[in-house]
Amino acid sequence: MKTCNRCKESKVETEFRRKTDCRNGLSPSCKSCELSYQREYRKTEKGKANRMRYWRSDKGKAVQKRLESKPERAARRAIYRATSSGVISRPDACSCCGAVAFVQAHHHNGYDQKHHLDVAWLCNDCHKVEHGKVVA
Repeated sequence: MKTCNRCKESKVETEFRRKTDCRNGLSPSCKSCELSYQREYRKTEKGKANRMRYWRSDKGKAVQKRLESKPERAARRAIYRATSSGVISRPDACSCCGAVAFVQAHHHNGYDQKHHLDVAWLCNDCHKVEHGKVVA
């Protein structure tokens, strides 16, 4: 058990990130506190400026180029453009279980350009099952 420096709660060590330069090898604050701090920092002017400076740097441009080259990214972008322009419409219900919820586009035939708009509209739970992250 370890106590978080921010929320002062005693938590299991798996709730803390590894940090080799700390004495016990763990971050002083828990993952949830760090996440909330990062979210707040990104909203500040300094956080926004640092973020822009990173994406304009050579390292940031390399990361951006690597992300843009992924076929999944192009497929998602194609779905976004098609739904925004009205070429295809996002249904209200999952095509697998029929639940009325926010549905996500599942590229069941892969991410090739010819299949960019060939999607199954699934709720979050069914989408996780399709990707094998959750066993049904």
